[in-house]
Amino acid sequence: MNKKVSVIVPVYNSEKTLLNCINSILNQTYKNVEIIIINDGSKDNSEKICNELAKKHSNIVYVNQKNSGVSCARNVGIKKSSGELILFVDSDDTIDENMIEELTKKNNGNNLVGPKIKKLFPSRIITLDYEKKYSVEDFIINISDGKIFGGVLGYLFNKEFVPFFDQHTAYMEDTVFLLNYLKNIQEVEFINSYYNYIFSENSITSTYDINKIARNIKNMYYSINIINDVVTNYNLNLSQKLNFKKLYILEAEIAKITNISNLKFVFQIEEVYFIIKDTSNITVPLKYKIFLYFMKNKYVLMLFIYNKIRKILKKIIGGRK
Repeated sequence: MNKKVSVIVPVYNSEKTLLNCINSILNQTYKNVEIIIINDGSKDNSEKICNELAKKHSNIVYVNQKNSGVSCARNVGIKKSSGELILFVDSDDTIDENMIEELTKKNNGNNLVGPKIKKLFPSRIITLDYEKKYSVEDFIINISDGKIFGGVLGYLFNKEFVPFFDQHTAYMEDTVFLLNYLKNIQEVEFINSYYNYIFSENSITSTYDINKIARNIKNMYYSINIINDVVTNYNLNLSQKLNFKKLYILEAEIAKITNISNLKFVFQIEEVYFIIKDTSNITVPLKYKIFLYFMKNKYVLMLFIYNKIRKILKKIIGGRK
């Protein structure tokens, strides 16, 4: 049966990439596709481009809404979808022309099918190739280890099992969604076609905002605790790995801070103390031991120096790639 695939594309200020994204979906070898574009309050020319695309192509459903976040936009897309299968694509990215066809060939109604991932940076390309099949439990373990992409992009979902995104989860919301979906399927399979995850110079340049960093830390702690609750339903004990993930993300967020007063502000965030407590007794690499020691003792000046050294090392290592 030639099932309809609803491709949901949230859009926010994507005027430079939107046409490439939508054209890669329109040009699929699989033709029973509807494209649902949700413009989430863009401030650039995205709305104009979306309107023109919707007028030109009968299989495009266009929704314009005030800015409400990607989870809300995707939920609107799910509600508007008429297909038996759902696929999420970001407006910055593209997909191989045979990707949807290959995904649908492998879909049996009881499995999750995904593509390989190609990360396209301005100066290099990284491909993520996986084994062909995983049990749900092995799939979850590989996600927790960072060996498999834990987002929703490129995976083909059976609409009857699709949950809505938790709009209170503003960090790792993809992983929360994915783990909730896995409760309904038997195995995960990957195809030999690529989802092209495109990084521009802007997307890989960190924007330093202490309030955003604080929100990220709070939301990350909330999300990982939800993830831990979900994986326990699979009789998997991943609390050590998930606690390390908290430390890993905390270190990465604090590394963005460039002045001492904002480093002091970090210690006013309640979740920082919870993360320090959760990670005090786990085994971590030396780098994180040092970071954790500085955090426990509130050595603000040492954290400042640590961040400076980290940035220098990152430039040196990055320059060799």
